[in-house]
Amino acid sequence: ADHARDDDIDAAYRSKYRRYTGRILNSCLTPEARSTTLRLVPR
Repeated sequence: ADHARDDDIDAAYRSKYRRYTGRILNSCLTPEARSTTLRLVPR
């Protein structure tokens, strides 16, 4: 998978969910979480 946009996605998560504690937000930004990022495309 192409991971060129991982940093952009992480920045969007930080911006959107910054009100949550670091523990919760940081769990979304791990390499394991990054590997599950996918795009949904309507048919």
